[in-house]
Amino acid sequence: MLIQETHHDVPTKAGGKEGSMRIFLFHPTIPNYPHACVVHSIPLSK
Repeated sequence: MLIQETHHDVPTKAGGKEGSMRIFLFHPTIPNYPHACVVHSIPLSK
């Protein structure tokens, strides 16, 4: 596989409400290109 996808759930707190945010990590696994990383996050709760 050329792209490895992982995610981390991070606790958040805003306006007195607790929630969480899932952070997705997309990491290329292409030889000779070890330092590239794309990060995208979306809120899990409103």
